[in-house]
Amino acid sequence: MVVISPFDYSIYSFPTRVTVIICSLFELIRIFGSLEEASFFAKIFYFLLAGISVISSVYNIGMNTDGRDEIRKVVGNPDNETRGMSVLLVLSPSVTGIILFLSVSGDFIFSFFVFIHVLISITQLGIEAYEVRNGCQDEPRSVTAKSKLWDFEPLSPKI
Repeated sequence: MVVISPFDYSIYSFPTRVTVIICSLFELIRIFGSLEEASFFAKIFYFLLAGISVISSVYNIGMNTDGRDEIRKVVGNPDNETRGMSVLLVLSPSVTGIILFLSVSGDFIFSFFVFIHVLISITQLGIEAYEVRNGCQDEPRSVTAKSKLWDFEPLSPKI
């Protein structure tokens, strides 16, 4: 059984989230730039979906959210508010990308960016779910809990 250590998890998690953000930003640009045949309400709907994806990915990067821990919260936490927030953080890039991919057609560049967005977000979700199912339960739940990044010894004065 291969388990990705928390250090390696942050190495692959950060670039995938950044890629999802970049694809979503290009989607936002293309929504108002080249979808002339779409109505105003359709553009607003597409804008909201791409915006939700950007916001959740930026929040995950900014708060250093561990997707594995969020999936564990969804499965094991009895508090509905915590479970709802965890579901939103984990599933929103994948679900919004799928809805955008299924609802927008005719623009090749937009569809290409949405396809990359969906492919990467579903791959990341699958890896996180695989690790939750097959991973060790006794390892730390967050990236910073196991890393020694914040552990430092105070400087001692030299005599």
